[in-house]
Amino acid sequence: MIPDITLKDFFANLLTGSAPVYLAIIFFWAVFAFALYVFLKKPEKQRAYTRAVWSVIGFRALYALLLTAGQYYVWSKNSFTESFLNKPLGDTVPLGFVKDLPWIFNSKFGYFIFYSWGRFWLDVVISIGAALIFWWFLKVLERHKERFFETGETTLGLLCALVVGWPRFIAFVPLIFFSVLIVSIFRRLAFKEEFTTLSYSFLFALLLTLAFGGAILGYFNLNLLAV
Repeated sequence: MIPDITLKDFFANLLTGSAPVYLAIIFFWAVFAFALYVFLKKPEKQRAYTRAVWSVIGFRALYALLLTAGQYYVWSKNSFTESFLNKPLGDTVPLGFVKDLPWIFNSKFGYFIFYSWGRFWLDVVISIGAALIFWWFLKVLERHKERFFETGETTLGLLCALVVGWPRFIAFVPLIFFSVLIVSIFRRLAFKEEFTTLSYSFLFALLLTLAFGGAILGYFNLNLLAV
């Protein structure tokens, strides 16, 4: 029997349940599959990778928005937490940007905005920032070692860094070096090739990070770096 559920209840369950988490998992694995397909099949890689980059940035913003809406809904259903939805932050938080933006944090929704920023949106900013720094490093490396890079490869690196996000980016970077070693040995033994491009290593490191990144961070107690 199909349960009797209203449209309001459906969206409430969508926001407050585990649906956003599973949606994120499916999306990021789909991006990995897409990047692998583009690398293997598409001659025009740069445009495809660039579109994927913007898609991941948009998804991360949408995901934070869903979590923010879910938090608002949860707090609105409890008489105690509902008060946090209509409460200015005040002067209790000694941070410069809070004092510089009183029209935001001392407004009616000040406390909720501050909580949502630290809980959901700061992760987006750090993830994008870390990915852009990584991309900048690749561009600098490309200028000095151009023979190691193919067209669109730095954008692929940016895409992979955006997919793993923060704090899994911490596991992703050393896994790239590990992947370079493994891929180089394999291609030398199997194909007698002395040099290999970084695309293989980016994708292999992305695969390992998506599959085992959480476990790696947990093993080294690096989950504490999550915002």
